[in-house]
Amino acid sequence: MYAWETFYIYCQQHPRWFEPLNRYTPEPDHILVYRELMPPGRPLRRQGLWFVADWPDGPKMTAQGWKLHVSTRAEESVAVLRAALPVLRDAGVHFKFLIDPKSVMMSGGKLWPRGSSGKFITVYPRDETVFHRVASGLREALAGFEGPYILSDRRVPDSRSVFYRYGGFVGKPRVRDDGAVDMVITAPDGTLLTDVRAPYWTAPEWIDVDPFGLPAHDDEAADDTDEPLGGRFEVTEALQFSNRGGVYRATDLHTGRPVILKEVRPHIGSYAATGNQDYVDILAKEHRLLTALADSGRFVRPVALFREWEHSFLAEEAVTGPQMSTLSISDNPVYTLELTPERMAGYWGRMRDLFGELVAAIGEAHRRDVVLGDLSWTNLLVDEDTGRLVIIDLEAAVEKGVDPPLQMYTKGVSSPRFIRSGVAAPADDYYSVGAMMFGAIVLANGFLGYRPDAIGRFLDSLSADLGLPAELRSLVAELTDHTTPVDPDAGVVGKRLAELPVGAVTAWPAVIPLSRPAHEVMVGERAERVRRDTAEAVSGVVDYLRATATPERTDRLFPGDVGVFETNPFNVAHGAAGGLLALHRVTGEVPGRFLSWLVRPEIDDRTCPPGLYFGQAGIAWVLAELGYTEYAGRLLRRAADHPLAREGHGVLHGAAGIGMAALRLWRATTDPEFLETADGIAAHLADRAVIDDRGAHWSTVGPDGEPHLPVGYGHGGSGVASFLLYHHLATGRADVLDLGRAALDFELAQAVRHNDFMTAFRADADPDGVPTVRSYWDAGTAGVLAAVARYAAVSPEDRVLDGWIDRLLPDVSRKYAVMPQLFHGLAGMGDVLIDVAELTGRPDVLAEAWRTAEGVLLFRVDAPEGVVFPGEQGLRESADFATGSAGVGLFLDRLLKTGPGTRTGFNLVLDDLLPGSGDVS
Repeated sequence: MYAWETFYIYCQQHPRWFEPLNRYTPEPDHILVYRELMPPGRPLRRQGLWFVADWPDGPKMTAQGWKLHVSTRAEESVAVLRAALPVLRDAGVHFKFLIDPKSVMMSGGKLWPRGSSGKFITVYPRDETVFHRVASGLREALAGFEGPYILSDRRVPDSRSVFYRYGGFVGKPRVRDDGAVDMVITAPDGTLLTDVRAPYWTAPEWIDVDPFGLPAHDDEAADDTDEPLGGRFEVTEALQFSNRGGVYRATDLHTGRPVILKEVRPHIGSYAATGNQDYVDILAKEHRLLTALADSGRFVRPVALFREWEHSFLAEEAVTGPQMSTLSISDNPVYTLELTPERMAGYWGRMRDLFGELVAAIGEAHRRDVVLGDLSWTNLLVDEDTGRLVIIDLEAAVEKGVDPPLQMYTKGVSSPRFIRSGVAAPADDYYSVGAMMFGAIVLANGFLGYRPDAIGRFLDSLSADLGLPAELRSLVAELTDHTTPVDPDAGVVGKRLAELPVGAVTAWPAVIPLSRPAHEVMVGERAERVRRDTAEAVSGVVDYLRATATPERTDRLFPGDVGVFETNPFNVAHGAAGGLLALHRVTGEVPGRFLSWLVRPEIDDRTCPPGLYFGQAGIAWVLAELGYTEYAGRLLRRAADHPLAREGHGVLHGAAGIGMAALRLWRATTDPEFLETADGIAAHLADRAVIDDRGAHWSTVGPDGEPHLPVGYGHGGSGVASFLLYHHLATGRADVLDLGRAALDFELAQAVRHNDFMTAFRADADPDGVPTVRSYWDAGTAGVLAAVARYAAVSPEDRVLDGWIDRLLPDVSRKYAVMPQLFHGLAGMGDVLIDVAELTGRPDVLAEAWRTAEGVLLFRVDAPEGVVFPGEQGLRESADFATGSAGVGLFLDRLLKTGPGTRTGFNLVLDDLLPGSGDVS
């Protein structure tokens, strides 16, 4: 998943779809200044959030060198541009600038990526002489201005707004195997190196001094790191960073007690109804409000507010304990599968008490005329020593008549009225209580942020499946009814919470309905209804794909995940190939103009990687399914010869995925060349395998440069094992089967027995990693089960594998999850359930898949164009294969088409090679 900062950028342009910055429509403020001060006819072109000023009659822009940046605040951007342009015009340099004041405000906000924040104007001097002349001119022209510190740069001496760093001028892209593109620069020996744009100063290793004579590799802050902050606080650990600043664990040297330090940088702002607010002021307000609320004992206690260098810090008492959201997952019987009345009563008794404390805290704040505003899961900690709820992070809170409203909210938790108006009222705090109570039942808040009215159908379903006490259901419904806000009275709401019978075992059914096997409940009218709804949804998804396709655009065909813009628009996971595969599999037809969109441009090795889900191998697979085997073969050959073809090992974007595509082309054409390609990949995997007493595995290096040992189907050994199994079935080679089984054994050795009800898997076998378990197809139990089921089909005498199927099924047989998608959501788990049903002939497992479909359909959105499902984190609609409607629709369509003796897998599998699927020759 991409970082939240990335999602934020793509959510700014359209209310329904992720869209790139070049779809943003700017205000005219900056362009008017440019036209006023620049020579007539000087060309200007749009590039994302930038206007680029080329100099066609001047010297050609060099490929790389020392660049200058101008930083400013949004309210001064017009004045800064007016002051800077004459300097740039007279120097005849190439430059670019952000397109309007709002774009400056966004890039200087909390959620903007730290490595690029603050850069209002970028200047590309052709040599160091011009560099110094422009730097001096800008320093002089902008002497009265100050902007945010640019974390990747150094300041030009004696300037508060002009910065510099070494980097690329002309973008040189280098694609990674995961489809992302890095920009590169060239070392003196010709080596291509990543142009690092980190949120701290870096310089290429061949540079010893910068243009101002300073050592290029000295850390400017190094001299201060050993001194206690504020003369009092010794930092022991950095916890997190945002563009606003860091959060640190520290020791108060005056008391010896642990504290948390919140850091803010000047001139980083947050949008408010009254304009941009500086986080320095917001932090001071937070300190004031926490001080005023300290005697309540329900809010974190402030220790000190101080300034160090140019940054401000708030020291608070350290509260040790989990976020309340962690308990809503780790202790929730819906997720742990401990669906007994005793477990439900224990969990909900504790949640009721914690929400009661939250309501009491809201009441304390309201009595002091303080509205909390952006109240969400991240604000709530449960003290592990006392078990009490403690509220932290009051940056969005306001004191009535004192503080300007801050337009900061959490979709799915904040009330729609607050989001629309930007001004929080007391009733909005209680809406957040209701939304989090809903999230304590099932954590689908992300989707409710996009479709608040869907809460009714979720509550209907959850009431039926869990036997929710009517008092709980009605309280949640009333608190989250944004059309008629609840009376904001802590006494009334608190009394209703205290009277909820949820802590009594007798309040819950003796048998929780969701705990019953699906084949007992998915019968009669219920079974007929879900089949009707499924068929209707599949038809609607087809309508949506056809109606929202934009063949006139070049950056994407179907609306999809941000990955369609961050990788390439052609691939299976996020691009056109996945949508075309869905249309073909469901209807048997693909409109010619859609196919033309995919095949018209040349697929370029420089921007399109070789792999199965993000690159050329997957596009080749889809084209082969559509009957275009000649072009598919050409793409597959290019994929196999791509410089990155052996970079990784997994199915998603590594060698095993390319091997799968080679086998598919061999099956489609009978050309032995493609089988030979698969042979070579199997040999490569055998050569690179690490064999130990647990089995076979392959380590990888992530984008962060750190080694990883992934587990699961997408990146780990389960996917590799599946390719090796298919290769064995194609060739009869026992050594390949043995290696595949060893890979599967290693995966199974990573199983975590969570409790008596479920076994799950970590996403990474690194012993030093965070032991977070996953249930999904790309990483987690479902993907491992997909491989186990296929090995069991080939070795029916292996009772050990049958035992693993039974052990893993509970974690995959789910109706509720955070997202409905294929890669890491319900559709992917349901698809694996159909795998097991088809490969074992078990109707009970197929019934579980139908119940999973009920959960998927809760996320249905009826759009003007048809039926669509939410994409990543429920933030926007998506039609893509990995996260959106194409993948979900294919799962639902498969449910309708599966039957005894069928092999209906669509997720780039080769089940026609398995026993019982016909002649393999």
